[in-house]
Amino acid sequence: MYILLLLFPSNYLLRMKKHFLLLLSVIGLMAGYAQNRSGLSKKNTSAPTAVVHDDTTKQLVNYPSVSNKTAPKKDWSKINFANRANDHFMIQYGFDQWINTPSWISTNGFSRHFNMYLMLDKPFKTNPHFSGAYGLGITSSNMFFNGQNVDITGVNDQQDSVQFQGSGGNHFKKFKITTMYLTLPVELRYFTDPVNPNKSWKFAAGAKVGLLVDAYTKGKEELDPSGNNLYGSTFIQKTYNSKFFNAYLFSATARVGWGNFSINADYDIISVFKDGFGPGVHPLSIGLTISGL
Repeated sequence: MYILLLLFPSNYLLRMKKHFLLLLSVIGLMAGYAQNRSGLSKKNTSAPTAVVHDDTTKQLVNYPSVSNKTAPKKDWSKINFANRANDHFMIQYGFDQWINTPSWISTNGFSRHFNMYLMLDKPFKTNPHFSGAYGLGITSSNMFFNGQNVDITGVNDQQDSVQFQGSGGNHFKKFKITTMYLTLPVELRYFTDPVNPNKSWKFAAGAKVGLLVDAYTKGKEELDPSGNNLYGSTFIQKTYNSKFFNAYLFSATARVGWGNFSINADYDIISVFKDGFGPGVHPLSIGLTISGL
C-alpha cells in the first residue's frame, strides 16, 4: 500500500478504486446473464428434442381404427360335438284330437298320446347351429269316446267296417281306441347355442313314418241303457283287430322349446282307418317333449 501511495497520487488511486468496483459489477452481471442463458439453452434444447421424439414415435406406430376391427370368425372345427347332449332321447305326452270328425262320433275326455324315441344327432360341419336327426321309436294314441262303443270286429250287423254305436243300448262308462306304431322319426334341428343345446333355444321340423303294430278297443264298466252297472266297476273288455286300420303312419312334426323341454305338434297325413272301412279322420297331437342325453 505504501509503495502504491508513493508511485500514484491519492486522487488517482480513488478513481482506480471506483473503476475497479465498476468492473467487478459488470463482470458479475455478465456472469449472471451467461448462467441464465446457459440454463435457458439447456431447457429449450431438451424440450424440442422430446417433442420431436414423441412425434417420431407417433408416426412409427400404426394405430388401427375402431371401424376396421371385426369379430374373429369362430372355428367350429376345433370344437368336439361328438359327446354333447342333444335330444338323443325324447319322451312326448299330450293331447290328441281327430280332425274332420263326423257329427255322429262323440269323443270325450282327455284323449292323449305317449311317444318315446331314440335319436342320432348329426351337426352340420359348416354350421353346427343346424343338425339332422333320425332314430327309432314307439308312437301310441288313445282316443276316448262319450257313451259310445266302437266295434272293430266287423261282426255285428254283418258290416265289414268299423261301427260306432250310440248310447241307446248297453255301453261302457269309459271307452277308447288305442293304436301303436313302430316309427322312424327324422328332424332338421336348429339350436341358438350349439355347444350347450340343453341351455339353448331349440327349433325342429320333420316327419315320421310308422308301421302299425297294435290296434284295439278297451271298455271299462259296462252299463245298461238306464246307466246301471252290469258286471261291476272292475269289468274290462278288450278287443284286438287291426284289419280296418291303415297299416302305415305318416306325420308332419314340429317342436319349439328351451333346454330339455319343448312343445311338440304332430299331424297325421294318413287317415286312421282305411278308405271305405271307417271315417276319414286325421289325428292332431299337441304335447310336451322332455329330451336329454
